[in-house]
Amino acid sequence: MREWMAGMSLSGKWISVAIAVACSHAPCLGLQVEVESTEPASGDVPRFGKWEIAFDVSGTWENPYDPEEIDVTAEFTSASGKVAVVPGFFYQGFQNRYEGDDSKRPILDEVGAPCWKARFSPVEVGPYSCVVRARAPKAGSGAVAESGRLTFRCVESGAPGFIRVCQRNKRYFEFDDQRPFFSVGQNLQNDWPVYRHSRLLAEGGANCVRAWTFCHYTWLEWTPASGVKWAKPGDWILSYGGAGKYNQRIAWIADRCLEQWGRDGIRVMLCLGNGTGGGELSKGGGYGSWDGHPYNVANGGFLDDPKKFWTDASARKLYKQRLRYIAARYGYSANIWAWEFWNELGEATPEIAAWHREMTEYLRGVDPNGHLMTSSTWQWVPGRFAAVWDLDGMGFTQSHIYAPLPAMVGRIGAHLAAWAKPHIVGEGGGPATDAVGGEDAHKDAATDPDGIDFHNSLWAPVMLGAGGTTLPWWWRQRIEPRNLFPQYRAIANFVRDVPWATRAFHPFRADSIQLLEQKGRARYSPVLVVPLGGGWGQRAGRARFEVGPDGSVSGIDEFGAELFGGGRQAWRNPPTLEVNFPQAGQFIVHVADASHGILEIRVDGTVSLRETSLNVPKRAVNRSFSVDVAAGRHEIQLDNAGPDFIRVGHVMLTNYRDASHYPDLEIFGVRADDMALLWAHDRLNEWAFKAAGLSAEKPVGPATVRIGGLKDGRYRVAWWDTYQGVVTREEDAECGGGFLELRLPAIGTDVACKIARKKAE
Repeated sequence: MREWMAGMSLSGKWISVAIAVACSHAPCLGLQVEVESTEPASGDVPRFGKWEIAFDVSGTWENPYDPEEIDVTAEFTSASGKVAVVPGFFYQGFQNRYEGDDSKRPILDEVGAPCWKARFSPVEVGPYSCVVRARAPKAGSGAVAESGRLTFRCVESGAPGFIRVCQRNKRYFEFDDQRPFFSVGQNLQNDWPVYRHSRLLAEGGANCVRAWTFCHYTWLEWTPASGVKWAKPGDWILSYGGAGKYNQRIAWIADRCLEQWGRDGIRVMLCLGNGTGGGELSKGGGYGSWDGHPYNVANGGFLDDPKKFWTDASARKLYKQRLRYIAARYGYSANIWAWEFWNELGEATPEIAAWHREMTEYLRGVDPNGHLMTSSTWQWVPGRFAAVWDLDGMGFTQSHIYAPLPAMVGRIGAHLAAWAKPHIVGEGGGPATDAVGGEDAHKDAATDPDGIDFHNSLWAPVMLGAGGTTLPWWWRQRIEPRNLFPQYRAIANFVRDVPWATRAFHPFRADSIQLLEQKGRARYSPVLVVPLGGGWGQRAGRARFEVGPDGSVSGIDEFGAELFGGGRQAWRNPPTLEVNFPQAGQFIVHVADASHGILEIRVDGTVSLRETSLNVPKRAVNRSFSVDVAAGRHEIQLDNAGPDFIRVGHVMLTNYRDASHYPDLEIFGVRADDMALLWAHDRLNEWAFKAAGLSAEKPVGPATVRIGGLKDGRYRVAWWDTYQGVVTREEDAECGGGFLELRLPAIGTDVACKIARKKAE
């Protein structure tokens, strides 16, 4: 007898699959495993490659995704006796009607009957054996069927393996074979059904993407769509089955993308969910938010509030079930860099922290290859997500930084100071262009047309101690239209041969810079102040800040970006900046967004500006407001006379820093005892300055700088063009008494260099 009533929907129809009934251990349950095929047919599998088996399982159940109804596993044993158990998964094959045409949305037609599969990546060279088992837990633990023993051989491949945290320097990543992995890439949000852009990335020198693979309209599990008249039959949007049922079209496209990315050499951080900021746990955002979530009681689910997602037993059980399926289907892949549970959650409440602890422990148990795990938050104060970052299961920390360079300096430094883990700037790449943001942001080519902030976002994290470049956003609007791909090649060339895994690199900032010439340089330069403290729902820790003559700000990590109004009285703490202008200048406030706010700038207690145009419903603003300030000491207060909030992107003070004493040059780097990497950057090479008409007109330098912390000896110094990714000049330098002195060329934007101790001749 072959019968199985499958409670699932494919192509919008209910199907039943007939499968034989027989089981030596429990004949009344009718379980049987029948192997159909293995791939590759030769029986030889490259180390860290994919061995796949397709098979049928006989029995009766309603949901093939629920391991409490049908639990299928494959047990692999190596020649050394090591055993790995991976879950099996239900599978339906498809064919893309528009295969090869990336301009069209995939339309998928079913190919063949549904079946079960198991995938495995062997890590030891030599023979392996495999046994597939099926169990019906609800019918009793003794009901087990198993296949005959299958064998294959793992052969050496030269592949580096899976990505791990480096054991010798836990700030960085390495592969299983201890080759370093230094991430250079970007984000892909639901562009992943389109392969063209990832090919351009690979051709441009990138080695990774952060992909929103299973969220934001490409969920694996979601409520069936209704009234979608534009969708053709075979579109994935029509294939949702509700809570606990997985969209096989999405799953198949993810298979294809992983294969494509693997061929292109692109490692992937798979983002599994979009958080509270308009995502699937946010109310009132339509089908893509909690309104469309399958756990919502309004959609036949069981939760009346998205906050209960973190604590409800049924919700946690279903999420683990989903993780099990993802690990079963994709966990074989060494091409997966990391699993990212959530994009941009808010503060890590005890409930959210406990949820992450439970899920990291569970995923570790069903993923035999131990992929790294992470999550992310929109909170820019690291401590507000500390309860998650503290977890052992969190392989690395993340920040999302769209603000100028001072924000990267502060936020990356704060993460590295708090956690002995790698840090990645998971989003960034410069500001949006219009007042709306979203998908149409950056269509205005007048905003940062040269990609200044994009460029800085690649180089700065490298020299601040992060485990990779920023992974920029804006691929549709900025990166591809302006062909910024060659900049990935430049930074990739620079980092390629750096021994990240074997050197104890530590970040540093050079402070002994001496300009050799001052011709053509303005005496007083503008300074940029980026708030690093506060945050939503929190009163800033202090209200007074002194801006030093070099532009530094005391207590900047407590300078809150939000100016809360009278309707949020408990959060109010308007900041006052103590300044000393050496000559008359301007005080400029750039507002990122606002909701029913009235900006007031008070100079020495007198309101010099009152801006009421911000007294509107919440929206992006991206506008600057300025007041003139006379030379001398002043107290300048920022306040919000409205009821809600104003978010400050940055503050700028013109004619402030004495460039002869505090040069328009800053040098960041990382060093070990016999090697250093430097990035010398013109402070005025920021889009914020150029947008204000204050960017540098002439190169800064030449200059000299002293680098400490190196062993005495002879060093080779290679100077790099940061846009072309080539060495422009090489020279020798002597380190004596613990210091090495370098002469920097005149710098128009930035320059990088590698310093390595020469072997004794």
